[in-house]
Amino acid sequence: MLNFLYCFDSNYNIQTIVSIYSLLKSVSEKINIFIIHQSEETTEFLPKKILESENLNNINVYKFNKSDLKFYNLLDAHVTEATFYRLFLLKYIPENIKNIIYLDGDVYCISDPLEQIKKEFQNLNSSGLEAGFSEETNRNDVNQTSFKRLKLTGNSYFNAGVMLMDVEKARKNNFSKKVLDILSQIKEDAIFWDQDILNKYYDDKFLKISENLNYKVNYFEKNYTEILKQNNISLVHYSGKFKPWHVRGVAHSSSFIFQDMFNEVYDKKYYISNSRKKFAIKDFFKILINLKLEFIESPFFFLIGIIRFLSNRNKNI
Repeated sequence: MLNFLYCFDSNYNIQTIVSIYSLLKSVSEKINIFIIHQSEETTEFLPKKILESENLNNINVYKFNKSDLKFYNLLDAHVTEATFYRLFLLKYIPENIKNIIYLDGDVYCISDPLEQIKKEFQNLNSSGLEAGFSEETNRNDVNQTSFKRLKLTGNSYFNAGVMLMDVEKARKNNFSKKVLDILSQIKEDAIFWDQDILNKYYDDKFLKISENLNYKVNYFEKNYTEILKQNNISLVHYSGKFKPWHVRGVAHSSSFIFQDMFNEVYDKKYYISNSRKKFAIKDFFKILINLKLEFIESPFFFLIGIIRFLSNRNKNI
């Protein structure tokens, strides 16, 4: 049975709950889910559609013990300290767990990923490596920044939004101590947070998994309905600052991936959230002025979503 891990805080509850729902809705067999959360320690904050899913075998919630840890580069960031929690997963995951699939809270499942994941774990076992990620960039004459900043010796830098880990190997390799040492060493140089820490730790010694298990949404692509039809994509990742719950994100062709499933979980249309309301209001007026309503199925409910957001009522969904 496969095991999935999420790490998040209350600022990302709704987004991640929708991610968990999308996973449970898509898988073809029962799975286990583990959650490391900033403030929750029971499953009471999760909706019935998660807890009563026929594909859920077991779910465990652990409250993160920050102690005297210090995390870096979070001021004005689009992530919170919870992005670092996965570095400490071995302190929370039971010792009988042999493998884990970590998913960011902005990764959404659109088709059953289990067979692909099982194949990748077979590849991971035969490779002798500890973890698998999708490659984000290669070292070349133009792209040297991340490699120089982190003093990487390898030629590949991965996206950490989806991680397949052999937990037994990680324990044997002293993963927890080594990543904590790296965190304390490179500090502010980790501008991409835990992703930089993990890239420094693995330094090109990772299994390169299929992009279809971490398909990154590009804001400049115009029609995601067609893109998703043409590819065997299982997990869609809204990496970076562009999100389908931002005002401009709702007007994007890919927003249905998140918004439709939000509607299924909460029976409401258009969840809108943005830490900077001024930008959200500007984006709203740009959409109206330029009539960029092609991918907004219900303009009236979109307006209601804006009102809920501006009155902070979305926090109480």
